[in-house]
Amino acid sequence: MPTTLTPAELQILLALTSEPLHGYGIKLDVKSRTHGAMKLGSGTLYEAIQRMKKHGWLEVAKAPADDPAESRRKYYRLTSTGRTRLQRDLESLQDIVANAIAMDVLPETKPA
Repeated sequence: MPTTLTPAELQILLALTSEPLHGYGIKLDVKSRTHGAMKLGSGTLYEAIQRMKKHGWLEVAKAPADDPAESRRKYYRLTSTGRTRLQRDLESLQDIVANAIAMDVLPETKPA
């Protein structure tokens, strides 16, 4: 098992924290949340999804009834193992940022 999530894995797991999404929905969420800084290509997205399914971090979910294309789209949902993994990596990143602030590498930011 990898020691840290890749940037793509991190963003995909974040995209799935609220609701199940299909691949294109994940791509749109990541692009929107990162203000266009990360645009997942289809190959990157689906390779990461397959890897994360293998690790048990996400699973295929039932499509919402209001999706007219539900028979064509595959939806994905974050598992409890995936949520735990995401939280662990985010806590690690939080520690890294706190250390960088303490070392005056990053300015201390105030909550908005």
